[in-house]
Formats: sequence, C-alpha cells, structure tokens
Amino acid sequence: MDYLRLNGYFCNKFHTTGIYVRKRDTYMKNPNKGCPDILAFKKGFTNLAVECKSDKGVQSDEQLEWGKRFEESGGIYILARSLDDVEKVLKGVYN
Repeated sequence: MDYLRLNGYFCNKFHTTGIYVRKRDTYMKNPNKGCPDILAFKKGFTNLAVECKSDKGVQSDEQLEWGKRFEESGGIYILARSLDDVEKVLKGVYN
C-alpha cells in the first residue's frame, strides 16, 4: 500500500475473510465474496484491484470471477505474489 500511495493512489485494505465480533465471540463473513485485498483509487475512479497471495496461494472461484468482472468494467486487476508484480503492471500501464 505504501508503494501505491507513493504513486498517487488512495487505497484501502479490506478484511476479506471477515471481521471478528468480540461481543458475540464470532466472525461476520464478508458479504462480497471474491473482493480483492486492496482497492485503489486514482483521479476519482476505482481503477486498481490487488489480490495478495503467497507463492503457493490459489485464487478461489469467486476471486477469479470478481477479477474478470472488474477487468471487463475497465479496471486493472493484479494477482500479486510480491511487490514486483504490482510494479511491473503499473510501469506497463503508465510508461
């Protein structure tokens, strides 16, 4: 997120697995299955979504569908296993 902010993005990390509710000692599930970990905004548009995964992490069917729909709407969807993945895409878009 620091890298995105340094490149002029306003961004937000989403708790995609849900939120722990202490009073109920339970988790509230995220109602937006497939939503990426980070959504970034620039010039008034949500134009970047970043799904963060480890080297062995696998996207769920919902994440794949979300990414497809986001790209169809004109956004840039990145499956990021490292900062290098984000840098490569942004350099390709803005250079």
